Amino acid sequence: MAEPQNSPRIRVFVVDGHPGCRKGLISLIRAEPDLEVCGEAGTAKAALRFLESHRPDIVSLEIALPDLRSDGIDLIEKITAQCQQLPILVLSSRDENAFAMRALQAGARGYLMKSEASASVLAALRKMGRGEVSVSPRFGQQLIYRTLSAVGNGEPSVLNQLTPREREVLERSGEGMGTRQISETLKLSVKTVETHRAHVKEKLACRDMEEMVRFAVDWREVQRGQRER
Repeated sequence: MAEPQNSPRIRVFVVDGHPGCRKGLISLIRAEPDLEVCGEAGTAKAALRFLESHRPDIVSLEIALPDLRSDGIDLIEKITAQCQQLPILVLSSRDENAFAMRALQAGARGYLMKSEASASVLAALRKMGRGEVSVSPRFGQQLIYRTLSAVGNGEPSVLNQLTPREREVLERSGEGMGTRQISETLKLSVKTVETHRAHVKEKLACRDMEEMVRFAVDWREVQRGQRER
C-alpha cells in the first residue's frame, strides 16, 4: 500500500543492465503516488554521466552491469565520491553477508536481494527517502546496519567500543579459533578469553555467541577484500 502523498515525491534514478528488469522496476515505481523515476541507465558509464548533471533523491543500483569488470564496489565508491550523501540502494543477486557489508561500507545505504518481493523494494526506497538504512532481512543482523551506517553518518562504529584485546579476540574468532585456541595464541587464560568474548557479544548486540562468530567471519572477509583491492 502506498504511503500518503504529503510531501514531494521521492525521485529515483534506476540503474540496471537488464532492460526487462529495469523497465519492470520503473513500472513498479511509477505506479506509486509518492515515488517517481527521474532517469534510467543500463551501464556504469551512463549512470555516472547522468549524475554529473542530475541529482536524484535515491539511486537504485543493480551492480551487475555490462561495462563493469569488477564486482561493483568501485562504482558505489565513485558515485559516493561524485555525489556525496546520495543514498544508493543496491539490488543484487549476491547473498553473502561480507559482500553486503562491503557495499554498505563503500557508501551504499541499502542492500536488497533482487529476489525479494516488490513491496520490499518500495519499502526500502521509502525508508531511505527518510534518511534511514535498509538491509535485506535475510542478512539477519541489525549489526550490519549499526556497524556500517555509522560510516555514512560520520559516527563512531560500534567496533570502536571494543578494547584492543577484545578486538584481537574478535579477529581470532573470525579466523575460526575456539576459546582454547585463542587462549593459547594470545597467552591468556580460558576464563579471560571467555570474559572477552562475552563483552564483545554484549557490545555488538549479538543475540548469542554463534551470531558473534558469524559477524567476526564476515568482518574478516570485508577487511581481506579491502586489502586485496
